[in-house]
Amino acid sequence: MTDTPEEMVVIDLPDPALDPAVVYAKLRSYTPGRASFLLESRDHAAPAGRYSLVGYRVRSGEMMPPGVDAIAAQVDGLGPAGPSSATVEAFARASMGYFSYGNTHRIHGIRGWEDESVSGYFLNGATVVVFDHHERRVCVVGRKAGRLAERCVWELEHGPEPQPLGAPQPLARPESLRAALDDEQLAARVARAKRYLFAPLETLVLAQGYSTPVGAADPFDAYWALRALSRAPALFFVDFGASPITPPLQLLGAASRPAVVLRASDGPACSGDALQESLRAAFPSEAVVGANRIDAARAVRRLEDTSREHFGALLGYLCPGGAGCFALVERVISARGGLFELSVPVPMRADTDPVAVADATRAAAAAELAAIRAAHDAARAPKPEPPAE
Repeated sequence: MTDTPEEMVVIDLPDPALDPAVVYAKLRSYTPGRASFLLESRDHAAPAGRYSLVGYRVRSGEMMPPGVDAIAAQVDGLGPAGPSSATVEAFARASMGYFSYGNTHRIHGIRGWEDESVSGYFLNGATVVVFDHHERRVCVVGRKAGRLAERCVWELEHGPEPQPLGAPQPLARPESLRAALDDEQLAARVARAKRYLFAPLETLVLAQGYSTPVGAADPFDAYWALRALSRAPALFFVDFGASPITPPLQLLGAASRPAVVLRASDGPACSGDALQESLRAAFPSEAVVGANRIDAARAVRRLEDTSREHFGALLGYLCPGGAGCFALVERVISARGGLFELSVPVPMRADTDPVAVADATRAAAAAELAAIRAAHDAARAPKPEPPAE
């Protein structure tokens, strides 16, 4: 961030009933392969559900390697809050991305996994469409230089309408689906985990992964399908694009709970120390490790062999002055390196039947697996004929 922020332009759109996913689909079509994001709220009455955000034409991305204090890096880079009249402008100066589960290890002194990946990945400098559900207002915010807000309005008016996706089948699964642990291996891990379940550690949450080739599918079609299948109060689709050292990465999923609401966008500024404390306190969440969460996180590290990365991460935005909201990522689909990968929780207690866990886990992941299958089906479907001249 600079001491003299770039001047922004805010343009109100006339239709407050615009669909955030349709807006994102139109704008995304103008910048294929470039980083963009959609953070969509359905729980409009809740303070944390006030905004939905669409961002595209991202100017830069920052990937922080394992071992780096990603929370300190992000908070220390924040600029000051603007005047209250410039609340929506803060979203165009915000950082949007995630703090990985690996921050749990750094914060609590737990040895990380050998394949630990990035500690955080954030996008900066987007042109943003802000949906203020409390005020029933939709506006475009972009840098004055380059007339980016005006350009966004034009692209919204002229962009292609997204092709409708067929109704996804709730119980469908990808044809080529591979589990990280087969049924016997998962049962054995659950049986082994039972040795850790004694007071005060009475619950544990393990992780299970599934993968299948992306093929010709568009990951955003999986988002469309998940949107139809899930009743979660928030959903996200983040395209991080490609970096010089990593392949393109898209993350999508449904978030059931806000893990950290740092402050309202129009509230008083927070100190950097208070922001960092709030974010660190959210690692790890009981929802992804179990009750007595620090002891549970240590047990998870002994039981699991590979990095969780996006599973158990915090995903959201951080604005100048410290306004921000992060959701816990309990189920996440990633598209990277030619694979869809899905990570889901495996909750257990001392009386859990290890043999029954595999079927229960697949059933709990039904919406995400069906969404991936819908994206595959959409890629195979005949394309509509172009209109006659």
